[in-house]
Amino acid sequence: MSDPRPGFEEVSPRGRWLAGWVWPVALGVAMGLLIFLGPADDRAHMLGGTTRTETTVVEARLESGCDSGQRAVYRLGWLDESGVGHLSTFRRCGPVRHEVGDHVSMWVSPDRDKAWEEGPRELWLWALVGVPALGLLAAGLSVWRRRLAMRQYARARERRERRRARSTGG
Repeated sequence: MSDPRPGFEEVSPRGRWLAGWVWPVALGVAMGLLIFLGPADDRAHMLGGTTRTETTVVEARLESGCDSGQRAVYRLGWLDESGVGHLSTFRRCGPVRHEVGDHVSMWVSPDRDKAWEEGPRELWLWALVGVPALGLLAAGLSVWRRRLAMRQYARARERRERRRARSTGG
């Protein structure tokens, strides 16, 4: 009985498109889209348009807007380098954790109304490590599911062949 499978030299190498420059270019394009097509406030924060400043909570209230329930909204007052006062807004899911008059260190910008708790470095870390890691996880699950389906298909084919061989008496 001859083996219908192709020999080693006949098999084309799998995954050739993964080699070389494709991954860095794809990652660069994805990051560019993530940064430059995202919200302008977040883009300015990631590109260094904010500074870490000691702010004072001027107002703290709850509003709806989170999947888990209430969202705390803080109005923060702060002074820039020239002594000019500014107000920024910080939103977080969950209960109010800071009262009026509390001092909180936040990332703010005189040009923006939004405040951030995490710095640009943390956002870049999530963008450069977290997003590709999620993509790799999804790809791994897809490959695993495909291998599982192929294994089940092969086992079912073997069972059919055994049944056919038994029924024909061979």
